[in-house]
Amino acid sequence: MTVSTLLKRYTANIRWLICIIPIFLIVTLLFYHHTFDQSFFLDDYIFVERSTIGSFADLLNLFSTSQNTIFYRPISTNVYFGTLQLMFGPHPIYFHISNTILLAINGVLLYLILAKFGLKKYISAAAALLYIMNPISFDSQRWISVCQELLSILFFLSSLLFYMYSGYRTLSTKYFLSIFSFILALLSKEMAITLPGVLLLLHLTVERHHSIKEILRKFGPFVIVTILFFLLRSQFLIYPNEGAYSLEFGSFLSEHIRTYIAWAIDGILLVKSNLFIVAVSLFIPIIVAFFANADRRKVMLFGAGWAGGTLLPVLILPFHIYSYYLMLPIIGLYIVFAVCIDYLTSLCKKRIYIPYTLLSFWLLFFAYTTYNQFTVVAKNHGNFTERLDRVTQQVQAFVPHISDNTTFYFVFPADFPTELFIFNGGSILRIAYNNPTVKAIPIDIAHVSTIEKNSLHYIFQLQPNGKLVPLK
Repeated sequence: MTVSTLLKRYTANIRWLICIIPIFLIVTLLFYHHTFDQSFFLDDYIFVERSTIGSFADLLNLFSTSQNTIFYRPISTNVYFGTLQLMFGPHPIYFHISNTILLAINGVLLYLILAKFGLKKYISAAAALLYIMNPISFDSQRWISVCQELLSILFFLSSLLFYMYSGYRTLSTKYFLSIFSFILALLSKEMAITLPGVLLLLHLTVERHHSIKEILRKFGPFVIVTILFFLLRSQFLIYPNEGAYSLEFGSFLSEHIRTYIAWAIDGILLVKSNLFIVAVSLFIPIIVAFFANADRRKVMLFGAGWAGGTLLPVLILPFHIYSYYLMLPIIGLYIVFAVCIDYLTSLCKKRIYIPYTLLSFWLLFFAYTTYNQFTVVAKNHGNFTERLDRVTQQVQAFVPHISDNTTFYFVFPADFPTELFIFNGGSILRIAYNNPTVKAIPIDIAHVSTIEKNSLHYIFQLQPNGKLVPLK
């Protein structure tokens, strides 16, 4: 291949990428714009409260291990929330927009990975867009704290791409960027610990033509970083052996696997029916593509191994099962999906427009269906959090200024999400008043008379119509 041919191919790839980036960004922003007006939710308030940057000491404290948490994810929680809060203040719309941009970037990175495997550009772009519009990605837009998944995946995919493009030059800039991205992924969420397994799988499937010595020289530093991460983390943070985040093996594993498979199939095909029938119909084109070509078979094995390997860490969490845990594993399924579609299009050499047209219609149908689903869920979610916001606004109208150690007591009606308020109430008011000493406590109406009356105590009762009435 001549230099001019390589230059033309490189220029064409750059032009295609320049087109892809704004398209992905615009599609993602339009697709999830209905989440921009939603408030913070659950953990969001905690991260906003503890990531305020007012001095250099606060900046250093973002990486502290002394905070009340069982996880150490400073990049995706403290640094992310602190940076956005420093730039825009504690306004949820900017956090939602930032999450949306992160999802679009992850889509572009997935496109680059698929293109690196030699798949057609349109197929790679379509698969990446389907990933962006997947129902599994929706929680990362309505719930800001799921940025932990988004940032971890961003650095995970970046590390993989730098690794693939670095060749076997372990002293190259791309290789060092790969290791650095892996470290950032680990500091965003622990699921990135599966990256060395994905890299090893890459060598065992797609890149089998290299010697063991070359593989160990390139792969070894990632193993060392993983071991160091385990050692350092065990010294500063001890993972709980019991409770909500305990790690266990038990009979629940089969149910967890079945649930995640059902979510994944529904997320890709938008099908809710007999799981066995759907699985069989899905595997027919996969089996055909698998045996048709050796190179495609290697990539499909890599994708399947990615899906299974990156899911393993969350399977042993008996009390936590969330669909957004699939955001990293399902990328492996999209790799398999893209290879199958790429093979089917190769069968129509003279009529390539037929599969491309069908894929385009599938994209439009997928976008229309999932967008309608998201609109309904976003509305319900917005109604849920809006009640807390209205309470906060009314409190500030009654009490515009407070002193340190002020305590607010609330009597709520039976249908109010009191558990959510217990989790977030104090953080909401501390953020609203910019005062870390504020407390918020829900009480029964019968206990109102037992509260000591002084200038630091305020008692409110929320009426069924949403109006807040001061009892003192």
